[in-house]
Amino acid sequence: MKIDLLNKKKIVILTLSTIFLAALSFTRFYNLDHTARFTQDESSDLLRMHQYWSEKRITLVGPISNDNSKVFGSLTYYMLMPFAAAFGFSPISPVYGMAFWGIVASVLFVLLVHSLNPKLTILAAIISLIWYPLLETSRWAWNPHLVIFWPILAAVIFQKRQKIGLMSYFLTGLFLGFPFHHHYIAVFATTIFLVLMALKEFLQDKKLQGIYLLSGYATAFLPFLIFDLRHPPGLFFTHYLLSGNTPHMERSVDMGSFATNLARNLQTAGETLLPTGKMLWLLFFLLVLLLAYLDFKKNKRNLIWLAPVVSQLFGGVLLSEFHTRYFLPAVAFFAVWLFLPRKDLAQKAALSCLVLIIISSALTVKTQLTTTKTPPDIYTLTQAAEYIAVTIKENNLKNANIAAIKARDPSPLAEKYRDVLRLHDISTRQPPEYDISEHLFVISDRSLEEVLSDKSYAILVFKSGKYIETHQIENSSTKVYWLSR
Repeated sequence: MKIDLLNKKKIVILTLSTIFLAALSFTRFYNLDHTARFTQDESSDLLRMHQYWSEKRITLVGPISNDNSKVFGSLTYYMLMPFAAAFGFSPISPVYGMAFWGIVASVLFVLLVHSLNPKLTILAAIISLIWYPLLETSRWAWNPHLVIFWPILAAVIFQKRQKIGLMSYFLTGLFLGFPFHHHYIAVFATTIFLVLMALKEFLQDKKLQGIYLLSGYATAFLPFLIFDLRHPPGLFFTHYLLSGNTPHMERSVDMGSFATNLARNLQTAGETLLPTGKMLWLLFFLLVLLLAYLDFKKNKRNLIWLAPVVSQLFGGVLLSEFHTRYFLPAVAFFAVWLFLPRKDLAQKAALSCLVLIIISSALTVKTQLTTTKTPPDIYTLTQAAEYIAVTIKENNLKNANIAAIKARDPSPLAEKYRDVLRLHDISTRQPPEYDISEHLFVISDRSLEEVLSDKSYAILVFKSGKYIETHQIENSSTKVYWLSR
């Protein structure tokens, strides 16, 4: 009888796990070519990955900001490159990689919650399926979005320290340092968490464990230091320290700007965790304060998971701007904090926060699965780029240029199209060279008459030229007009 019950339990667990993985795969992969963001950030990343792959190059230079003020580590590229290569470095290919890592992060998170508080495993599975920050970061191939993965992996490894031994401490520190490779802003959350964990080990007379933690964390930063020393004046630490011009940093912070920036950061955190409305966020914020107070009174050890959230919010006061991606390093720590075991009122407060997360996420999941934030979508962009590439090659056009005119595309100079064309080994004239270009491909969702009436520099010399043809992209309102002088 006991054997039958055991087998039935295994079957139930296997069935639920299969359903969860299927649902998780659906929420991460469904409709990506019509929803995933693809701007010049992503197109330049794709082009650079293709270059590294072709040249078989190992380098620390990764994503570079559009204003060339920041250079990030290349870990993002090497995590996404296998997927980009497998799918021919198409615009959608790195997004498949991001979806994969999003699935791994969610599975690890559920396993982590199961080890910490088994009673909430199913709730953790539901939240990992639809929670706004986890879902968005899994469907958009951008370097800041991988900062969530490593703290979760670090926590899972740390939970297994009894089995793994001392190496688990080194790996925990190393994985806590890796988010810095994706975005520097992660240093606020990960450093305070690492220091508190190491301090706890030292106070418990586990000095060797504390040293391993700190050593692993330091190891994650060593490549940047070595790179700068070998390539003066450097691109990472020494670049900012020597120039004295760290981008997006407040030059001075007084009490007024401190309060203003902190309020700004709290609003951004609320929009990240519960993006559906201020009233819902206000209730959530009050519950979080109550839970923090109850933990301070009865479960102070829980606060080690909340400390990175506070550090990220207060550290962000030093920044002149604080976007959603700047709060992402704190998301994993905050999520674990909510799922920690508690009793009585604290348990009710935590469960209420989790319910609000589910409600908010349920209201946003449809939009994330069906709508792109930055049109045109990847499908339209890919089709337009392929048409232009084929047309240029078949007609042996040597002096062609491209533009996005009167379109929903926020970049009229069509930089991302240029990057994709370069993946086809096609170079076009640059934006300042419209006046000496012989052919112009215009991507637009407006009529030819509206395009020709535009006053932009790109179309100016082609208004009195020759119209050759229109290519209507199938299942899209976007067209590509081919004009010549």
